[in-house]
Amino acid sequence: SPQGGNTLENVNRWRMQLGLAPWKQDDLDRDGTVVPTQAGPALLVDLEGGGQKLLGAILNRPDAVWFVKLSGPPAMASPLREPFISLLRSVRFD
Repeated sequence: SPQGGNTLENVNRWRMQLGLAPWKQDDLDRDGTVVPTQAGPALLVDLEGGGQKLLGAILNRPDAVWFVKLSGPPAMASPLREPFISLLRSVRFD
């Protein structure tokens, strides 16, 4: 929902949870990846800090904002990046 903040604010909330410094919009533009989904483009960020890895995607829809996250120890979460992206690509709203 819009009350949750804009995309940059949400990514920075995740970064804070990992003990990372906040990004500026230029950082997000450079390091975020747009993943096409069946429901429109999702913005994917791949963050690591504090002994954790977070793969997070934000999908802005006219009626709501959807978040898809995967987090865990880097050794467990890193190999799941491609399956996570495949899952994102399959998202659709009927």
